[in-house]
Amino acid sequence: MNSKNVGQVFYNRSRLRWYLSLGFFFLFLFCIASVFSVTSWKIFSQSDLPDVAPSSAFLISDKDSFSLDFSLNSGFLSSALRATTFDQSLFFQHIGSDAQPSADIVGYYVSWDDNSFFSLEKNISHLDSVVAEWLHLDGFDGSVRVNNPDEQQRTLSFIQKTKPSLDVVALVNNYDPGSYSWNRDWVSSVLLDEVSRKKLVDSLLEYAREWNLSGVSVDFENLSDVDHKNYLVFLRELSDVFDSFGLSVSVVVPLTDDSFDATSISQIADSVILMAYDESVPTVSLSGPVASSSWISSALKKRYASGLLPEKTVVAFGGYGYDWIDGSMEGKNLTFQEVMDIAQEHQVVVSFDHDSGNLFFSYRDSSGQDHRVWFLDAVSLYNQISVVESFGRPRGYALWRLGSEDPSVWRVFPFHDRLDSSVAYSISSFGSGYDVIYHGEGEILQVTSTPSPGHRSVAFDASSGLIADVMMLKFPDSYVVTRSGGSHSKKVALTFDDGPDQIYTPQILDVLKENNVKATFFVVGTSAGMRPGLLQRMFSDGHDIGNHTFSHPDLTRVSDQRLYLEFDGEQKLFEGVLGRKTLLFRPPYAEDIEPETPEQARLLTLAGHFGYYTVGMHIDPKDWMNPGVDAVVQSIVDGLESGRGNVVLLHDGGGDRSQTVESLPRIIQELKEKGYEFVSVSELYGVPRDHLMPVVSGVEQIFSYFYGTTVYSFFVVSFFVTSLFLFGVYLGIGRFYFVAVLAIFQFSHSLRRRRRENRGDFCPFVSVVVPAYNEQKVVADTIDSLLASDYPSFEIIVVDDGSTDKTASVVAQKFSGESRVRLFTVENGGKSSALNFGISQSLGEIVITLDADTQFLPNTISFLAARFSDPCVGAVAGNAKVGNRINLLTRWQALEYITAQNVDRRAFEILNCIFVVPGAIGAWRREAVLAAGGFSHDTLAEDADLTLSLIRSGYRVVFEDRAIAYTEAPHRTRDFVKQRFRWMYGTMQVAWKNRDALFRLRYGFLGFFALPNTFLFQVIFPFFSPLMDLVLVISVVWASWQGVHHPSVSVFESVSPILRYYLLFQIVDLVLASLPFLFEPREQKSLLFWLPLQRFYYRQLMYYVAIKSVIAAVRGRWVGWNKFERTATVVRQQQSVDSIVAVPVSATSFVSDPSGE
Repeated sequence: MNSKNVGQVFYNRSRLRWYLSLGFFFLFLFCIASVFSVTSWKIFSQSDLPDVAPSSAFLISDKDSFSLDFSLNSGFLSSALRATTFDQSLFFQHIGSDAQPSADIVGYYVSWDDNSFFSLEKNISHLDSVVAEWLHLDGFDGSVRVNNPDEQQRTLSFIQKTKPSLDVVALVNNYDPGSYSWNRDWVSSVLLDEVSRKKLVDSLLEYAREWNLSGVSVDFENLSDVDHKNYLVFLRELSDVFDSFGLSVSVVVPLTDDSFDATSISQIADSVILMAYDESVPTVSLSGPVASSSWISSALKKRYASGLLPEKTVVAFGGYGYDWIDGSMEGKNLTFQEVMDIAQEHQVVVSFDHDSGNLFFSYRDSSGQDHRVWFLDAVSLYNQISVVESFGRPRGYALWRLGSEDPSVWRVFPFHDRLDSSVAYSISSFGSGYDVIYHGEGEILQVTSTPSPGHRSVAFDASSGLIADVMMLKFPDSYVVTRSGGSHSKKVALTFDDGPDQIYTPQILDVLKENNVKATFFVVGTSAGMRPGLLQRMFSDGHDIGNHTFSHPDLTRVSDQRLYLEFDGEQKLFEGVLGRKTLLFRPPYAEDIEPETPEQARLLTLAGHFGYYTVGMHIDPKDWMNPGVDAVVQSIVDGLESGRGNVVLLHDGGGDRSQTVESLPRIIQELKEKGYEFVSVSELYGVPRDHLMPVVSGVEQIFSYFYGTTVYSFFVVSFFVTSLFLFGVYLGIGRFYFVAVLAIFQFSHSLRRRRRENRGDFCPFVSVVVPAYNEQKVVADTIDSLLASDYPSFEIIVVDDGSTDKTASVVAQKFSGESRVRLFTVENGGKSSALNFGISQSLGEIVITLDADTQFLPNTISFLAARFSDPCVGAVAGNAKVGNRINLLTRWQALEYITAQNVDRRAFEILNCIFVVPGAIGAWRREAVLAAGGFSHDTLAEDADLTLSLIRSGYRVVFEDRAIAYTEAPHRTRDFVKQRFRWMYGTMQVAWKNRDALFRLRYGFLGFFALPNTFLFQVIFPFFSPLMDLVLVISVVWASWQGVHHPSVSVFESVSPILRYYLLFQIVDLVLASLPFLFEPREQKSLLFWLPLQRFYYRQLMYYVAIKSVIAAVRGRWVGWNKFERTATVVRQQQSVDSIVAVPVSATSFVSDPSGE
């Protein structure tokens, strides 16, 4: 009977199952796509992020517009020119002559102001050299102290990366930061003593060489008359040493202090830096110009007249201002930005002093005190450079200092050699500076003003090349951060970051509830999405909930778009779970939570743009470091008692928070005893919670539902896949151990059995059935191996299953004279049909079946037959081995046959649930086979189907490891996949066909172990393996991401739970794979070397096979054998185990039955 006419398991003629499955699948995809599309549209349909960089445009109010044209008023211009006191004839000299090389542009850098680094970042392209204030004299012996080495390293790294050609020079001075003064005693002692001078020179040389600097710049001030002579000696010694190493020495000299012999110094050093600023200084003089153009002109003329050469001179200009109390010498230093902020706050009129070329204004402070402010800006710089250029171009121009200047000076410095009207007018628009201004008190922060440019109207005189006048039209706006919530001295807001955590957050909520304390939780979206119940409990318990981003990245390293997604992803999660929004935000790691530069203020600005209040914290006990409960409590109490702030930072997630939980009751108790009131952030801010967590209303509720469903579904799927991964690992490891113990027990039992067995007493007649379809290349070798058997009485039945090649001819020609061989040719009906026919023609009590490409060892039949001496044995599974180990794929299959299939059969024998007696080598009790109806036609795994039938009929199925057969394995991946599809699909058919035995006591371990094992480990897990592997990949990627954006958490710590189980699984797998080599010591142990690669490669193929098998089962079509072509590459290994003495046998007739009857 042709098997194609028999309905296979899973066969569905109407294909209704397939169409219904497709319908449900596409409906599922449609629902997923709809939810995802709506959610994505909602997320990405927001307006573009704001451009937080200062705009190039400027705003001018109507009331100021009248002054725009004043620079064109010739009468006003003439008046301005007449008021200028310095020699204007100097400016008729041509500026920017090609005969003069450009001057070097030098920036003074300081480590005590972050804005200095920010200015360096912005303007490094304009600089040729940086003089960094990194060194100070430190005592009387020539010792040197380094300012902030970590900051120095950061700066040098930035320069090396950005502009490695930039000369970096270290400034050493005698300024004492401890006393805020220029220490004359130290410098006098060092300059006087030769040993101290040498120590200082050696220290500076070592420092310059260690940090690969270009040289040093010396700035010793407040010197006595005696010191100046010794100063020249020191400079000579320093220059001689540095010159021998190719390093430069420059010396800073006050512009008008004649005690400094600039000419002599210039003859010793490489250059002299003249400080063309501080004409008027608080504590020294009354208010006045900081550096008037006429003052610079006069002093420079005098210096040059004394012999100082321009080519040895660097002129340093100021970029700051001074604020005097009017009528006194009391005052303070101001950056240009601070000048502009004061001017804007008091709405002053800024005046241009025609006599000095400096700007000034007056104001009255809140106490009624009058002030006078003088300052330098790009306008004064333009005129000052023009003055200096009139004497001949100097070696360079310097700015004191980076970070304090009018940013528009960088439109002047690069064009110092060609100053003209275009340069003058280019500084009409200008920014405020690099700092962030704070107003108010407290830890609730909002950016209430963002940078916008100011504008000044410039009057340029083409005849002199000077800016003759300037009028301020609009002041620039700075970043202004307004603080709130700091007016309550006895209120404290507990805040918790990085949760919710499934262990610690519930404990913290319990403590807060017991003590009737309200707190604020800044939650991470990835954690909250997995625990929406905790999010709901936080809200129902009355706590505030804030946004701590969706995935907790370092926000200083992400793009604006990513930042938006972090905000919005978490926001939509709140809306979906709580039906509310939150306006509270705290950045991870508190990065830039109180910024000092505009670049740092970017985060606060964007948060404010999205409507968030950024919540800082001035009291941080660093509980995440687990310093101890006492330390946590004391740090909080001390911080509050000292008035440091009102907001306390704690953590309920992100690691071990047991100390936080333990310290919380003590914190609450001690602070209540001291009279503190616990409030949420909304209460601290003074608004209802609904103001900071508004209800989602209207159509937004629909979108929130979609988003909530999407996010929740994502986390459910993630939880399911992760759980499946862990369940698979646990179950796999448990199975490994269970199978290993049973296999060892079976091996031990088999050794005892062999010592008791008497092989001569039991010798039934055996029929060997060989079904063959297109096996002309291998069938003769198979029969030869059988005829070489040492078993005394057997026959060989070859069933040619309608081969289209010369299989039957090969057998007939070669074995026509062999009485033990009978040949039958039948119509093609499939392997099961051929086997059944062969069995029907057999004469033996025992029937051995094998594939036509398989070769037996001489004692294989004997070992198989001997096991039937036990009448309870219905079938014996032999030990199949790969005989064609000709490439990597076949070697891997050889390893698989040894490590997996045979170990399972050993273990399953103990439980009497061997799932399959292999078609390559199996022996059957003939009467049991006939009683079971023979090999079935409705599965592709007819051998497995018959095996289970015998077990269900009460027979035992055993494994005989000494019965060895060598079979041909696919040597090409394509054929391998075909074979494994047939095996997996056939196994699925058999398992499904016998599902009624599942968990049925009458079928023993077949129903309680073999079938569940098949469903789980051969069908379900292979089908879901891609998802399970994806868990590992995602875990590693996520851990790596956290390693970059969450420095406090190690990569290994993040991934270790998943990775630990995965590695444990691999180790157990390796140990179990080694076990069968102990059972079979003659096997090729070098195959174990390929185990990891084999496992990885197999998994990729089995993903495809598993998915294809499941789809085939659902489709319900008839599935054919898909037999691969034989290559006749099997080589028998002549390893004999417990060889049996051969006995002569009588021959049977050779029969050829072409009709198949």
